Amino acid sequence: MKLSKIIKTITDNGSNMVKAFRIHRQGSDTVINEETLIQNIDVMHDNIDHGDHDALTLSQFLESFEEFEELQLPNHERCATHTLHLIASQDKYKARSQSNSYKKMYDTAMANVEQCGIYVRGLLKPVKYI
Repeated sequence: MKLSKIIKTITDNGSNMVKAFRIHRQGSDTVINEETLIQNIDVMHDNIDHGDHDALTLSQFLESFEEFEELQLPNHERCATHTLHLIASQDKYKARSQSNSYKKMYDTAMANVEQCGIYVRGLLKPVKYI
């Protein structure tokens, strides 16, 4: 696939993904500050194969950082399903902690769901004939 055909990239809402696309978006006029520079160096350091005992020269490091700095990602779209899931899961915990009646109803429903899962897993096991 040609890079020019990519219009958007859809990812989850993880802060690391959002930040990567914010920093390296196409047409970005973002100035990289010292904190971002340090974080980018940390990311590059984490990606280095530490089993390789060859020393990384300063010039190699700077060249690889220049490539990293010039990286431009396509436009970013956060996944709507993931966003709705995050909202629902957070609301679920909030409602469960604030209402005893909701907590009881929720716990009963989840126990029933778990019991259904146990039955289904039991049905999927091979039947032993005597």
